[in-house]
Amino acid sequence: MCEFHGETEGSEAALGPETLLPTRRSFLGRLGLLTAGALVVPGFGPWMGEAFARTKKKAIMAANIQTPNQFGLLPYSMAMHIHSSFSEGPGSMHAQVSEATAYGITAMWFTDHDWRMSAIGYRQAVHFDGLTETETDNSPWVWRPQQSGVLADHDGQIVSSPVSPLDPSTTLGALHVRAASVSGEAAYQFYADHTRSRENLRANLAGQQLSIEVFPMQAGPGAFLELVLSLSYRPAVGGRPAGQYQLAYRFSPADAGYSTQGVLGIVSVPVAVGTWNSVVLDPVADASALWPDVDARDNSSADLWLGARSVDGAVAEGCFDYLRFTRSETTGDAPLQLQDELVAAYQAMYPQLLINRGVEVSKYGSHLNWYGGDQHLYQYPERGLKGAGPPNFQTIANDLAHSYGALASINHPFGTGSGKANTIDGQEGATADTATGLIANGAYHADILEVGYRRRGNATLENHLALWDVMSQNGLWLTGNGVSDDHSGTVGLWAKMTNHFLTYAWAASPAQVDLLAALGAGRVYCGELGTFNGALDLSVEGNPMGSISVRPDLNQRTVTIVAINLPPNSVVELVQGPVNYAGSTSSAATVVQTFPSTLFASGTLDYVIDTSTDSFVRLNVLTTTSAIRVAFSNPVYLLRAFPPTVVPDVRRAPDTAW
Repeated sequence: MCEFHGETEGSEAALGPETLLPTRRSFLGRLGLLTAGALVVPGFGPWMGEAFARTKKKAIMAANIQTPNQFGLLPYSMAMHIHSSFSEGPGSMHAQVSEATAYGITAMWFTDHDWRMSAIGYRQAVHFDGLTETETDNSPWVWRPQQSGVLADHDGQIVSSPVSPLDPSTTLGALHVRAASVSGEAAYQFYADHTRSRENLRANLAGQQLSIEVFPMQAGPGAFLELVLSLSYRPAVGGRPAGQYQLAYRFSPADAGYSTQGVLGIVSVPVAVGTWNSVVLDPVADASALWPDVDARDNSSADLWLGARSVDGAVAEGCFDYLRFTRSETTGDAPLQLQDELVAAYQAMYPQLLINRGVEVSKYGSHLNWYGGDQHLYQYPERGLKGAGPPNFQTIANDLAHSYGALASINHPFGTGSGKANTIDGQEGATADTATGLIANGAYHADILEVGYRRRGNATLENHLALWDVMSQNGLWLTGNGVSDDHSGTVGLWAKMTNHFLTYAWAASPAQVDLLAALGAGRVYCGELGTFNGALDLSVEGNPMGSISVRPDLNQRTVTIVAINLPPNSVVELVQGPVNYAGSTSSAATVVQTFPSTLFASGTLDYVIDTSTDSFVRLNVLTTTSAIRVAFSNPVYLLRAFPPTVVPDVRRAPDTAW
């Protein structure tokens, strides 16, 4: 979820307070396709654990093709654009690495949001001047009441007395809570709804401390004030089920101590009744003490509640004031260095998976992923959330990525929200509008375009393919990749969520340098996890996929198609489109030939095409039973004259005298 923006991204819907309350519950078009988290709530266990487990996962694996292509390269599967505890979703690096390993994926790329890693515009303090409170130039947090269990009595409101003398706010206010259960355990709590502030609570926990003023009025055995902090989702480990971990800080005169109930960790914090107590909480240290078998630095401060909890009718009552956040590991490149340490640790635990770290540049407008190179976090000119960004920011950022030796991608080109209306006219309009901006800006000097989305920004896979074809028509040489943009790592859902395309690199090895070389040169194809488990490749008379060949002397050329382990009863579509640099925003690509899967018993097929005008060719795989495209290749460009746009060295075909 390249941020949760109102539609399902990755495997989870937008995380708002409703999700967390304990008591609440083709079009084909002109697309080159025309034929010619488990969440845990306070006091509750995980709603998703071993029940999902890996019931069908053994049958859903990434392709493991051991047949080299004509250039001696093998296809290596990559899960690209994956988020972790350094972004706003519930997933940890641990969860994502575990999922990639379970599906037999060769390599994965973490690309967490840069401004979230740097905690730009993140909440610094809450004064409890009201249940809705804004800080600096950010949008407000809203404290929303909720209860769990059966309460005989409860109360919650902002009061003007008592208030902490340490709170510098000129408006007097504190949060008063009271709870008394009928029997058993019950709580009355306030959830910190930070959705209107771009979830500016959710950040990696390393280096974070929370300070809060606590005034217990009635507390003792079975009665305590409570601060609950949700952490990140993890796979099953140490005899605990998969689920989202939580810390429950319980304030009472009882002795300090730790206890666990599976993925719920309870920290008893001694406080004096009838006076203000200044409390400093260190979640990483506490999580380490509670669960020493997992790396506590790989956690997010996902969600927060304040309230009173009662056991067997005991009355818990008191006030909270002046909540502060200190984050010491967010300056400069410290977040990248920490993530590199975690990558190294998980690499040792999961040696069969190659773990790579990138970054998503995402504070302004269109989001960009950087892959490889000697990366550094972008230093934004302002620290708030509402900066507009400098003109041509995306181009500036990608040029910076190239100076670091990195490749840059254009992420979810149709956006992360609801997008255009879900109609054919709306989708075509969205394609044209998006293409207009990319053409005008030279595709931001990017190397890669995210194409493999089943649906994103309310645009279909066919919209994404059409947009990519428009880029090819206009001489913008972009590698198309497939991604999930998953933020959850929830056990078993990678192959079930809306977007679950893998990118396969034809490379000399799975080493990062070889994967990057394949991505830069366009030697990749994309397949949907669970529906495509084969290999795709195409070349033209010795010119590999992704290359640009200039041959004014040839009116016909032979395309060699490699299709291995195709889905039963599927077809391979050969798509051809013009390259005319005309600025058109509508795809003119068509399917020039369709080949049934039965023709690929040997894995290879040759086909002669017309190259009397400049064109590109690429492949789709279509399942005939469900009529959906489940895989696609990158193009080969077949030109009769040298293009007016820059051709990267890695794309220059061997048959051309460059």
